[in-house]
Amino acid sequence: MPDDDDKPRSERCETCQYWLCHVKQADPVSREVIGEGWCRIYPPVVHPQGKESNFTNFLRGEWPVTEGGDWCGEWRPKEGAADWRTLTLEEADLPYRAVTILERAGIKTLGEVMGYSGVALLQLPYFGETLLGYVRTALSRYGAKLRGD
Repeated sequence: MPDDDDKPRSERCETCQYWLCHVKQADPVSREVIGEGWCRIYPPVVHPQGKESNFTNFLRGEWPVTEGGDWCGEWRPKEGAADWRTLTLEEADLPYRAVTILERAGIKTLGEVMGYSGVALLQLPYFGETLLGYVRTALSRYGAKLRGD
């Protein structure tokens, strides 16, 4: 299902307990991390897949594939999910380089990084536009932004 601006960012596939991400890549234009995964709320859909012989079809089960920003009416928060503001930078799936630089600056959680502006983060040694894009994407999953964005 396509993105819907009326749906809270936190209630998307990527934050649902039934969704399993299997592909992550950065959009070359927006630098937003795009996730694709399987919705596992219901059993896989079984359909014919080729033929073993002229008489027998192989059956294959597959879960629906969705993008992380999609949503449906069955969303449930990930089990044991803490308040997103307390997520460590690693739990927020930031790249190792971003985690290292931010932790050296004393920033350890998403809630803490949210208190900084993009300009302030770019002042950190070796922290560039690409890493800033990853931070913005991580925050956007929860409907949050950097200060001043």
